[in-house]
Amino acid sequence: MDTKTFREFASNRILQAIIEINDDVYPSFPIKMPAFCYLTFDESGIAIHGVAPLLNKKKKEVITTLAYEQIQHIEINPVKKVIGAVFGLGFRINLDLKLLLKDDTQLHVACESISVVVALFELLSRHHTPMVDAFNLVDLFKEAKTTQDAYDYLSDHLDELAAEKQVEVLQLKQTEDVSSNG
Repeated sequence: MDTKTFREFASNRILQAIIEINDDVYPSFPIKMPAFCYLTFDESGIAIHGVAPLLNKKKKEVITTLAYEQIQHIEINPVKKVIGAVFGLGFRINLDLKLLLKDDTQLHVACESISVVVALFELLSRHHTPMVDAFNLVDLFKEAKTTQDAYDYLSDHLDELAAEKQVEVLQLKQTEDVSSNG
């Protein structure tokens, strides 16, 4: 896939992604949704790769790269995704991540691991790239005794937090029109 096609696709859809920061991978393996792309954040910027089907491995070829200077800001929010469970429908809380670029391009991805927010915040801070965190996810994951404690808190309080902030967190489709949280 070329850069133009990827940007058009990512601006109209919410792409499932694996995120790598300094050799740590989030999630370590996809649980419910196969990843469409692989975002590698490092000191030089963000490299976006395709993902090898079934293997969930980063392809060698880079679709596009972004320097931190190209990014206006990054928005993070928790989202609830419907999952099938043995006794009916359930919900999984994922990370919704929007990269808003200075050229007015928006790349929209989702990651099954919210715990990436701490490492992401630390890296972006070093590069003076603003991150909008309306739900204070970074503080929640930093202050929680365990990652599971942070997820449990979100599970118990996400609907009331979303109501306070007037943000829709239920994501039923992988298209932009449903998740216009900004």
